[in-house]
Amino acid sequence: MTDLPPGFEKRRFTRFPLAFDPRYQGGEGPALQVRSGERTESGRLVDISIGGIGFVSPVAFAKNAPAEVDFDLILKDGRCFRVQAQGVVRFCGASAPPKRYRIGLEFTGITQAQQGIIGSYIESLL
Repeated sequence: MTDLPPGFEKRRFTRFPLAFDPRYQGGEGPALQVRSGERTESGRLVDISIGGIGFVSPVAFAKNAPAEVDFDLILKDGRCFRVQAQGVVRFCGASAPPKRYRIGLEFTGITQAQQGIIGSYIESLL
């Protein structure tokens, strides 16, 4: 494996941070539910693209584990949409205290309509 130059982005789609979106309380991103195997956990979105999400969770997820996620996105006009997608965990690393894990999930099963909702949400961040 070759070393990537600093700042090189492997993702196909740019991720947009959610930490400062005023539509969500407490300076945190939207809540989400993630299911992997027999367990269901809660987390918070950190960033989003039409190709995947980054989120924090109090528990770790195995790299390459399949997962299903559900979360709500509030558009600029106040409409709220539920996004449900299947994905694969591509990254899991420990975060600063309080102990949480930063997880990167690539979407592997998402409808075009749901991609459109994410696209509209991203446009509302710009």
